[in-house]
Amino acid sequence: MKNKFFAKAYIFEKDDKTRDILIKNAQINKLKKNEYFSDANFNEISNFLKKNSKKTLFLIDIEGEEFNILNKKNLAYYKKSYLIIENHDHFVKNRKLKKNFFTLINKNFNISYLKNESRNPHQFKFLDFFNDDDKWLMMSENRPCSMDWIILTPKYNK
Repeated sequence: MKNKFFAKAYIFEKDDKTRDILIKNAQINKLKKNEYFSDANFNEISNFLKKNSKKTLFLIDIEGEEFNILNKKNLAYYKKSYLIIENHDHFVKNRKLKKNFFTLINKNFNISYLKNESRNPHQFKFLDFFNDDDKWLMMSENRPCSMDWIILTPKYNK
């Protein structure tokens, strides 16, 4: 939004405090074309997609619910969009659900992965006055395990 790559942002955030932080961040960065909602649900999202036929990017971080939202029934609404999804497959116990998800996205999207890479706290001058333990803790995202992002680009063959 800041670099005008996108015309508008629709932000769905269930947690009130996190949503308030997102709103304050947008105000600080003078981003005025954002709309905020508490719960994301398929009906709301599909209404946005019906109105916005241009390219759409989804940044999805919904703690495993991606396996339910991107299903065979709903995929018609998403298959012309670009999606960046935080992969929570290790949290989902239902193997059939995961298999169906990956089979479905593979049929409809080109798939690539963005892996978490190393960080070096010594490259940030403003951290010079912290001790090494604190510097390395600041690099942590406190993830429960190694995680990646799934990058989906549309296959325009259908």
